[in-house]
Amino acid sequence: MVAQCTQQEEVDEIFDKITKEGWGDYFKEQHDIDISKFKISMKDSARYSVQMNMRMYPLLMDLHYKLLINQTNVEFIASDNPVVFYNQLFSFRPVGSSCGTASKGLQIFLPLDQENCWSFTTPTYIALEATISPYALRSHRTSMN
Repeated sequence: MVAQCTQQEEVDEIFDKITKEGWGDYFKEQHDIDISKFKISMKDSARYSVQMNMRMYPLLMDLHYKLLINQTNVEFIASDNPVVFYNQLFSFRPVGSSCGTASKGLQIFLPLDQENCWSFTTPTYIALEATISPYALRSHRTSMN
C-alpha cells in the first residue's frame, strides 16, 4: 500500500490513520496517551518505500517475464495504478488470497499501454504454459499465452 503512494501527503494520511486505528486503544490503556491529538507522519517516504520493497526483491527474482502484445480490439487498461496480482492456480479458493510474492502460481500484470503488457509469472505457472517465449501475441480476448 505504501509502495503505491507517490505523494508525501498520501503517505502521511495513511500512516496517521493506521497508527491511530491500530494503536490508539493500546496507548490510551497502557500509557494514558490519546494519540488522536497527534499527527503521525513520515520523513522521506520515498526512501522508506524503496527500503520496504527491496526486502521483497529476492522473492521476485525467480519470476519469468513475457511481453504480451495485444492484437485484439479490446485494449489493456492503463491507469495510475494498473498492476494486477493474480493466481490462477488457486482461483478456486473461496476465501483468502494466494497473491503474495512467495505464492506458487503468482502472476503479475503491468500494462504499459493499451497494446503492451508485461507479464511476470512464477516458475510453477511457467511449467504449465505450452510455450515459453519472451513475448506472446494476444489474438483473442480470453487468450493470455
